[in-house]
Amino acid sequence: MAVHNCRDSRGGGCSVYIRDELQFVQSAKYDMQIEDCTIASFYLPTYRLSIFGIYRPPQSNAEVFMAELDKLLEKQKNTCIIIGDFNLDLLKHSQTIRTYKDLIEINAFKIQNKIKPANATRTTDNTASIIDQVITNKDLICDIYIRLIKTKLTAYKSYKIERCE
Repeated sequence: MAVHNCRDSRGGGCSVYIRDELQFVQSAKYDMQIEDCTIASFYLPTYRLSIFGIYRPPQSNAEVFMAELDKLLEKQKNTCIIIGDFNLDLLKHSQTIRTYKDLIEINAFKIQNKIKPANATRTTDNTASIIDQVITNKDLICDIYIRLIKTKLTAYKSYKIERCE
């Protein structure tokens, strides 16, 4: 099953693919002042897990995005995974990135990406970036495994979330 939200223009958008055997309820589009937010909520045996897929276009205002993300994070009471192309490069050392990391930490979330060039989600011959990220509000070491994979669906690497057996 795929839950997706495409942009009206070329590029961007967000998709969350869910295995057919998992029960899930697709939530209504979350009201953020940014484009292309897709939300899927589904149940796992031990707890309710909300998954949010978000795409932020590179030309959109990062401060507005962070203010909207802050509202979203504050509302999360259940275990939550937020995955997306935020177009905020974790390999850069800017005030915007420091503010973003502080926002995540203040809301008791954690960036799950390994922040090293070797773990870049997008690479070219000359560049590497981590603009695709996974953030969670719980330590997921026991029940959930998140890994970076290469697919033919996108030029970027994608995330695969699996339940540990």
